Amino acid sequence: MRQTIDNFAEFIQDKFCSLRITFHDGEPMTGIETMILGKPFIFNHRMKYSIQTNEDPIHIAWTIQNTYEQVELGQYEKSIPSKYYLERNSNRMFEKNLIGWLGYEQSKQNKQLEKNKVLEVPDKNICASKHYFSWNIKVGAGIYLLKFIGRTNGYGELSVDETAGISIISEKYSKIKKFETLSWIEFKVTNKSNITCGIKLFYPQENETVRISSLSIQLV
Repeated sequence: MRQTIDNFAEFIQDKFCSLRITFHDGEPMTGIETMILGKPFIFNHRMKYSIQTNEDPIHIAWTIQNTYEQVELGQYEKSIPSKYYLERNSNRMFEKNLIGWLGYEQSKQNKQLEKNKVLEVPDKNICASKHYFSWNIKVGAGIYLLKFIGRTNGYGELSVDETAGISIISEKYSKIKKFETLSWIEFKVTNKSNITCGIKLFYPQENETVRISSLSIQLV
């Protein structure tokens, strides 16, 4: 009889690894949970931080033995994959993407919102040779979203300068983090103003970039 595992953390506690061999697969939650819990995940398909094997029983046995020896010798680095999947699959990420992409899809279907777009920065790379990139634009009174869609291998934050007549409503999702693809700030303009908005990079290194697919200001 097939056993249902109700508590995976408890189940894998006394195992040194998780093994998954399939004909076709995507990115299984079993592997994600295994690596979050600091255990090696042996897999016959490509998946970040998994330990690769194939369908050959001899190779599988060798991979298991080799992985066991690495764990026993303390050579398996568990903190990096655990941190990666914890951040990428966090509640914050889920909530942010759900709210953001629902709003994004609605905005694509809303012709009036498309007409209200007042700034669109073309697709481009921003490299970390500078710490701050800004754009100035004149807008009328209203509530706006500064919305970023893209990727970064560094860390950043959207910003809107709060000057006379300009106030931030929400910047809960203003941070641009690794593995995240959407960020935004909601702000209010009480009268016609010149606003300065931008992207700040934190602790930039030479190889860090922010890839912009879309950076726009929309009147909502």
